[in-house]
Amino acid sequence: MDTINIEDTAALYTRHPSAEQVTQLWKQYLSNIHPMTKLFFDWEKEHVLLKAADNPQALTKAEQAFSFAVYFITILSLSEEECRHIFGDSGKPPLLADFQSCVETALLAAGLITTSDLLVLQAFLLYLVIFLHVFYQSTF
Repeated sequence: MDTINIEDTAALYTRHPSAEQVTQLWKQYLSNIHPMTKLFFDWEKEHVLLKAADNPQALTKAEQAFSFAVYFITILSLSEEECRHIFGDSGKPPLLADFQSCVETALLAAGLITTSDLLVLQAFLLYLVIFLHVFYQSTF
C-alpha cells in the first residue's frame, strides 16, 4: 500500500458500484465467501452494504473500507462470466485491479495503522484473506 492521496479518498465515493451491483455482490458474498470466513454475523453488516447501495456518500470511512473489501473479495470469487453479468463489459482482471486500489485507499483513509475500529479491522482481514488465497493458489 502506497502513501495516501487526499484526492483519491474524495474520489472513492464515486467508485462504488451501482445499487443493483452492490446488491448482487452482497448476495454473492453471502453465498461464496461468508460460509468460509465467518468474520462477522451477516445480519450485523448488511446495513453497511445497503447504505453503500443507497448512498455511498453517507458511509463513514470505516464503512467505506468494509464495503470495498467485500466488493474486492467477492469479485475474486466470481467467474469471468459472472463478472460480466454483474458489471457488463468489464472483465475480471480490470475489476480486481480497480477494487484493490479502492480497498487499499479506503483502509488507509480509515486509519488502518492506528485504528481500534472493529469494522476497519474486519475489512483488513478480508483484504488479507484475498492475498492468502492468491499466495496459496500460486504456490500449488
